[in-house]
Amino acid sequence: MTSDDFVPPAWRLPESSRLGRPAALDVALVVAAAVEIADRDGLAGVTIPKVAKSLGFTGMSLYRHVGSKDELLTLMADAAASPG
Repeated sequence: MTSDDFVPPAWRLPESSRLGRPAALDVALVVAAAVEIADRDGLAGVTIPKVAKSLGFTGMSLYRHVGSKDELLTLMADAAASPG
């Protein structure tokens, strides 16, 4: 596989433009907050409510960006394995 063959993970693709005010959260922010928590507390410390609280949101607001804790953990692993 060459660098020309690299396809960015789907969660990193730009979202289509939407009308109205821009979203305060996005997947990259959620994943970054989760990684910070994992660095501090370990993977067992990563919970949707804890990630949401660290961002100043409710847990339910994160489900617009990640479907479950398992999906969040997958996205975290993907972020860790991605170049750059």
